[in-house]
Amino acid sequence: MSKEKLGGLDLLRGLCAISVMAYHYIMWSTGIIFYPFGTYAVYLFFTLSGFTLFYVYADQPMNENTLKRFWIARFFRIFPLFALVCLLYSSNIGVLALNLSFLFGLTNPGATAVAIGGWSIGIEFIFYFLFPFFWLFRDKKSLRNLFILSLIISFFYVQNVFEIGCNLADCWTEYTQVVTFLPFFIGGCLMMLYRQSIFSVQQRLWITIASVILLMVTLLLPQTIYAETHLFLKSPLMSLWIILAMIIVYGFSYFPEQYIPKKLAELFGNLSYSLYLIHPFVWFHFSKTGLTFEASPKQYILAAVATTIILSLLLFYCVEKPCRNLGRRLAASLPSPVESNKLR
Repeated sequence: MSKEKLGGLDLLRGLCAISVMAYHYIMWSTGIIFYPFGTYAVYLFFTLSGFTLFYVYADQPMNENTLKRFWIARFFRIFPLFALVCLLYSSNIGVLALNLSFLFGLTNPGATAVAIGGWSIGIEFIFYFLFPFFWLFRDKKSLRNLFILSLIISFFYVQNVFEIGCNLADCWTEYTQVVTFLPFFIGGCLMMLYRQSIFSVQQRLWITIASVILLMVTLLLPQTIYAETHLFLKSPLMSLWIILAMIIVYGFSYFPEQYIPKKLAELFGNLSYSLYLIHPFVWFHFSKTGLTFEASPKQYILAAVATTIILSLLLFYCVEKPCRNLGRRLAASLPSPVESNKLR
């Protein structure tokens, strides 16, 4: 049985993708690197992923057919569009093989990803491989202990990366590793387990409001905090940001539908993946249209944003949606978890 779609998570996913696009477009047009828009929006993707996967699968029995359904759904969710974008960036067979096999997620994804921003897709796919293991630890106590362990390991790893005093750009390859972002993913899984058992409806509404405020404050903090010191990356406050990411995702999962039309939230969710992957390609190829940034910066940015959104919608309806539907049909051909248990 399919779960009820959580519109708030679709909304948050779209906002994160738009934030990453804004981060890149601001940097490429003005030279200003507004780290919160780029880094923390991507981190939220990992927390969203863990939360969503546990929402769909946590109450299902783990057996051969359920795992097959999981892998089919994940493959057809991210591979087709990712493969298309990688082909747009490179024709090198070796590099493409490393990316399309997702092995680059284990081989310095920050340096070996073909697509700009594709490093996070490599790490995400490694989390998919690890997910059945987390699935086994779906009681709160076990998953909480696993989260604390991952938090400690991640913290000491990140401190070691920045120990020599380098900034994020210089340490990018060392920083963009699975271990860095593992507590975000597990934290998302953990928050899903707590979703229905702690707070009343009224308290959930206040948490949703708080999560919106937290998201705005986190993304709009003064640039000087991040430009040199990367406060949240190089101090214990990095652990605080992981907790904030968990609260933000939790709160948005209860985003009241009366405050945002369901269709609009769905549109944000539909745009998110294609917009995240395609926006750098649009920007760097826009000069071929004859419109130069130096001559008309505002028009250039507006045209690039409009083109990105239109192309993202086309990719969703022409690539993503048909591939997802194919994955669903293949998964539906397998025995359901209940039928699978009966066969045993």
